[in-house]
Amino acid sequence: MTMDIDDRKRLYNACNPSESLEPTDQRYLDIAATPHATDVRGQDWVAQFRRELLFSDEPLCKLVTGLQGCGKSTEFRRLAHEVADPHQGGMLAVYIDAEARLDLSGTVDVVDILATVVEAVEAEVLRLEGGRPGKALQEGYLPRLWHWLKTTDATLTAGEFNVGDATMLTLELKARPSLRAQVRKAINSNLRTFVEGVHNELRQLTSRAHSAGRVGGVLVLYDSLEKLRGTSSSYVEVLESCERLFAQGAAYLRLPVHVIYTVPPALQAQSALRGAAFFPMIKVRHQNGEPYEPGLQVARALVHKRMANAELADLLGENWASRLDELLLWSGGFPREIVRFLREIVLFDSAPTDNALRGLRDSVTAVYRDLIRTEAYPWLAQVAVTKQITTSNEAERKIADRLLANGAVFRYVNGGDWWDLHPAVRAIEGVDRAIAKLQAGGR
Repeated sequence: MTMDIDDRKRLYNACNPSESLEPTDQRYLDIAATPHATDVRGQDWVAQFRRELLFSDEPLCKLVTGLQGCGKSTEFRRLAHEVADPHQGGMLAVYIDAEARLDLSGTVDVVDILATVVEAVEAEVLRLEGGRPGKALQEGYLPRLWHWLKTTDATLTAGEFNVGDATMLTLELKARPSLRAQVRKAINSNLRTFVEGVHNELRQLTSRAHSAGRVGGVLVLYDSLEKLRGTSSSYVEVLESCERLFAQGAAYLRLPVHVIYTVPPALQAQSALRGAAFFPMIKVRHQNGEPYEPGLQVARALVHKRMANAELADLLGENWASRLDELLLWSGGFPREIVRFLREIVLFDSAPTDNALRGLRDSVTAVYRDLIRTEAYPWLAQVAVTKQITTSNEAERKIADRLLANGAVFRYVNGGDWWDLHPAVRAIEGVDRAIAKLQAGGR
């Protein structure tokens, strides 16, 4: 088989590493339904959450985290699909993409989260009722909130804070830092009243959803908050605001509806947030580094959802199966990395040489080499040897924050939690030496 340009274009676009999938997409792989799924990726947290949502008489508030590209958003969509089934809850599932609603380069506040929750739930209820969302939103929550804010804080009536269309308030807040700061100030001065108003709105919306047939209540899935990182100059400030939000402000995030929030993986190093469900990688190696065949089988199945054996043979050459396994092992079981590798091999004009594939792997190492400072090498060595993430001082905590946020360390599940380095990080010369030194007892 010789692949033409149209075939390559099709495969290239089927391998978008940034794309989350609906459970109905033919490329979707339900890892929880594969053999040895528990050993490969731990329990099926979608099924676990679905059961909790079905059984709980009280609204649940859950935190989930994981690296961008680990499959979390895709599994969120599976959960939304399943709980909407009348036989599995009959809920109204409201998916919120924080990237579309918030300025993820800036700090985050309770105000931002709660306002966008009500806005999104209201829009979904209106769609469920089959009404005219545009007209109804003119009389909805955001215009009422803006009216209350101007009444509460006269500063917001000034021209510099003018909001022409109050139904677009949250988008205005995202785009205008000065307006966002003033609104936060006004609401935080009257926070109890604001939160009570949010709860009342959500109770009324839940009642309307019930009348429209969603008898299981409302579930809000607040995704992409793990992308809160700020800029190079505001990174610490943004992360600290997120820590305050989910640790100190946790009580305000509990709502009269079920809600699951994502949080940045860097917060896993914070003791107050270690209860968050951390989405693991596909286990493709044992803790001792030996390949783990059941995990490799799952990784191959993920590949085959996008490429057939004949296509892989055309792209990778005669020894395509072993070459594919090399890439899967180098990915560390990271779904986004696997899909990115597939896209990269589509770009080769012909089956790549061993040197070309080595260059592809080395390019990943180069990215991490530029990212990771030498002072982080001892901590990385500690993770590689102990298979745990621990910090003993503030400097190590900051190192852990950055490396967790940037995918230098991966979490796996096999009877218990354990951690390891991205294979590309382990390949950095200074990290490799630090591991050898630690294993030799520090000599």
